Amino acid sequence: MAAIVLADRGESFFAAATGFTPETEQINAGHSPFEIPADEEFVVLDMPGEERFQFFAGVPIVDEAGRPFGLLCVLDRKPRDLSPASLDGLSLVAGSIARDLAGRPGDDPLTQRSKSRREIAAAAANPMWSHQSGMDQLTRLPNRVLAFDRLSVMLSAARRTGGIAAAMFIGLDKFSEITDCLTSEERDQILQLVGHRLSEAVRDSDTVARFSGEEFLIVCSDLRSSDDIEKVAEKLLEVLRLDESELPGATALTASIGISVHPTDGHDPHAILRNSNAAMYRAMEDGGDRHAYFSREMSAQAHRRSAMETRLHQALAGNEFHLEYLPLLHVETGELVGAEALLRWSNPDLGQVAPRRFVPVAEDAGLITNIGRWVLETAGLEERVWEGEGDLRLCVNVSASQMTDPEFLDSVQKVIDAGLPAERLELEMTESALIPNGPEMPLAIAALDELGVRLSLDDFGSGYSALSHMQGLPLDSVKLDSMLLRSVVSSPEDAALAAGIIDAAHRLGLNVVAEGVETAEQYEFLRRHGCDEAQGYYLGEPMSAEEFRKFKKQSNDSVASRSRDL
Repeated sequence: MAAIVLADRGESFFAAATGFTPETEQINAGHSPFEIPADEEFVVLDMPGEERFQFFAGVPIVDEAGRPFGLLCVLDRKPRDLSPASLDGLSLVAGSIARDLAGRPGDDPLTQRSKSRREIAAAAANPMWSHQSGMDQLTRLPNRVLAFDRLSVMLSAARRTGGIAAAMFIGLDKFSEITDCLTSEERDQILQLVGHRLSEAVRDSDTVARFSGEEFLIVCSDLRSSDDIEKVAEKLLEVLRLDESELPGATALTASIGISVHPTDGHDPHAILRNSNAAMYRAMEDGGDRHAYFSREMSAQAHRRSAMETRLHQALAGNEFHLEYLPLLHVETGELVGAEALLRWSNPDLGQVAPRRFVPVAEDAGLITNIGRWVLETAGLEERVWEGEGDLRLCVNVSASQMTDPEFLDSVQKVIDAGLPAERLELEMTESALIPNGPEMPLAIAALDELGVRLSLDDFGSGYSALSHMQGLPLDSVKLDSMLLRSVVSSPEDAALAAGIIDAAHRLGLNVVAEGVETAEQYEFLRRHGCDEAQGYYLGEPMSAEEFRKFKKQSNDSVASRSRDL
């Protein structure tokens, strides 16, 4: 066999060397035909002489934008077939050639091309090369590099034939949350099972790849209509609905699929991948266990999300974050007992950005740990502005990723060492962050309890856990979810539920805090049912540290005045 690399011009050279006419013949590139450009020259590594070749196969050499600027071919004087593994090897070699032919600053082009030839020859001489490169070691599926090459091949074929190709980006719903309590071996078993299920569900001509982590990619070509895409997507969702009997750790699993179609959603592999990924996240946001097609609205949304992520990376260094403090009052006496630190973001371009918009982006981008550390340490410093007589608590929200961060305990200790007594620092965690029984979380909770800080369960009653789950956890307080409190005046059922939670929490020895108090009627309900503490706009709006200092003084004066009146 001989390897041939496409470069420059001269169709007659290729025809003389191979016996094939560039204008009319096609190359079997992976699973799709690839027409040979007629205005290109081929450099032959092993000159075949006068004997004509009976077989050839090849893959395109594409640039970073997905545009083919060359072709890598393998030829033989005898009829034969190439295995999928060999074609995978060709794809990886083609990628290497593309990088080398692009050149690097200071490299001599002739040296680069000579080096490319040597790499191709060495790769072709090693029959195990294609098995050791471009494959995900865990699932034995193509990895993202090989998947990108396969997608490039299929898009090139679709452009020439006018066919339909689709990329399906697959994400496992709540995978991190589900696998928190599993060992790494059990997690790997799930990923292997998913890869096997996907491979069994598609055609031999389709590509199934493990793109990253718990994300997979399927590339389909030669599709006849949108009905074909719909059938494939529904079949994939079905095979990935895995119940407890099929998975380790007695859990269940579903998936979300984002679909991007050539040519309507893009022409190059970067655009197709980006758009299918955006569609997958839309499917997840809509509840998971479903598929979604890319749309222009998603493109705009993805662009805004990407722009926000870029700005978030710069926000800490640019001092764009600041804190406000929401007063916490004792329900029966009206006495000020603490404040909750609330994160605020003021961006020069976006203005004031609501936490509900940027916090999910920060979590997805892996920025929430650094931002959370800044909140904790800054709140500890600003607490000195309004400290003084009394024992006001400082309440700070923390995420699950913060709790398991190796530097988190050091940050807490730093705040304590700076002068805030541990018993006055209260860390608030949501039910979804606290309840999963992963190996790191119990250790973090135990360490915080050892330090003496208070722990509070935030947004309780939002439907995640039961009070019985809190037994054994070193909690000090629970916070009633504001959505539950919103209807206690108008709904007898919700009123009974809220009253029952308050009573049950007290029986467990927990302090009960209500958040989102907006009316006098809600406040009276809490007082009547013995809720300990409350916060909300009815009692005091968020304010700066200096404003809170003044609020504290006014509150103390008011309490003192009521005491004198008694």
